[in-house]
Amino acid sequence: MRQYLFLLSALLCIWQPIAAQTASELYESALAHLAKDAYSAALIEFEKAIAKDSAYWRAYWGRGYTRLIYLQDTAAAMADYSTAIALAPKEADLYYYRGLLRQELSQHARANIDFTHAILLNPNNPDYLFQRGRSRLAMQEWALAIEDFSEVLKHLPESSSAYFYRGYAKLKLEKPLDAIEDLTASLSLSETADAYYLRATAYRKLNQYQNALSDLNRALQRRPAFADAYFLRGVIKTEMGQKEEGLADATLARKLGFQPNRRETRKISTVEDSLYVYAAPEMVVEAARPEYQEALRDTKQLALRGRNALATKIISVSAPITIMPSTPLSPVSAFQTADCNKQTLLMRRLTEVNLLCIMRLLREETRLLKDPIVDNLVAQMSDMATELATLEDHLLRGAMPETAAAIDRQRRIQLLVNVQQLMNDLQDYLEQKTKKSP
Repeated sequence: MRQYLFLLSALLCIWQPIAAQTASELYESALAHLAKDAYSAALIEFEKAIAKDSAYWRAYWGRGYTRLIYLQDTAAAMADYSTAIALAPKEADLYYYRGLLRQELSQHARANIDFTHAILLNPNNPDYLFQRGRSRLAMQEWALAIEDFSEVLKHLPESSSAYFYRGYAKLKLEKPLDAIEDLTASLSLSETADAYYLRATAYRKLNQYQNALSDLNRALQRRPAFADAYFLRGVIKTEMGQKEEGLADATLARKLGFQPNRRETRKISTVEDSLYVYAAPEMVVEAARPEYQEALRDTKQLALRGRNALATKIISVSAPITIMPSTPLSPVSAFQTADCNKQTLLMRRLTEVNLLCIMRLLREETRLLKDPIVDNLVAQMSDMATELATLEDHLLRGAMPETAAAIDRQRRIQLLVNVQQLMNDLQDYLEQKTKKSP
């Protein structure tokens, strides 16, 4: 009996410190997990902190932040940020983070209000001023944006980004000389393709074509697939009388996915519109090649196969509470290299289609298309497929608490939905390319 009493006493001694954890301690534990990118564990600790003290605003902020970056659940993150603000209306950072989320959701007017709240509470924080400047740019409030970036530069005189955005706003106000001054300051601190492109735009407004071409060449050295820079270079060459070279640049820009802003180009001149139209016939030659057509057809087949397979998986993926050894192979489980070929993939049942294999085959086929939009979609799906493979490995091992496993299952579902949406986008885009092909 004494032995049992001793064991019970020892267990109580171990349990009491755990049970006595405060909301603040749980919050600090969650932050430690976040620092290690252990998002599932962090989310659990934030939940515990809220359960311990429902008025502890820091836990709502942390949970919202984690839901946003890990689960990509913008609605839940917005709700948590708003709850934190209701509990602590004098905390400037809370308005700032909600403003960033609203900015990401293109809710620029609301973001502007949040950043203004943050500035009223802490007028000397350059981050708040910088982000309000960006929201004002999005709302085309050029003069107000200039005021914000000027304030940022008082605090951070070597902020290349503040010079860049202020130069952009000045360019929008048709002040090319002032814009060049700011963009030159930005480039002296950090040389970027975007800054060279904007300064070239300003030089063009002043008819300083050689300076503009020099900047565009520098922009393209730093970003070889910069479609806008190729098109602007084509426009400038055309204006200088170098029509063949201008058409070549415009054609390359269209191959890279360039789409003009009709409202802005017509405001300047008709050269952009006409060059964009004349560049189209050159693209038909590329699309008429047999190997291009074959790659386009194969890519469409793979995308359709992947989309159909994902549709079947999303319906059933959330049904099991746990994944048992008898569960059929998932769409992202490991595959044998020898089995990963188009013929084998197309013959498999939808439930046996492997997502990692599809990604590998898509990357091989899309090299021939040389289409940056397709490349970007496939790259995004490949990254998600890799994360899915890691998640499923953890779930299949089963060596994690049920709460963490539930969070990973939720993340897995979200990733599968995202991949399916990207696969749909790829299929739709390929259909459009097929209609445009000869």
